[in-house]
Amino acid sequence: EKDIDECASDPCVNGGLCQDLLNKFQCLCDVAFAGERCEVDY
Repeated sequence: EKDIDECASDPCVNGGLCQDLLNKFQCLCDVAFAGERCEVDY
C-alpha cells in the first residue's frame, strides 16, 4: 500500500505547516489560528 502525500494539495490555510501522516495529515497552526486546517481565527 502506497502512502499518499496528503500535504501535496496544501490543505493548511493561514500559514499552517502540514505534517503528512499515514493516510491523513495534521496542520501545525500559527498561534492565532486553530482548527483541522488552521481555518479558525482567534
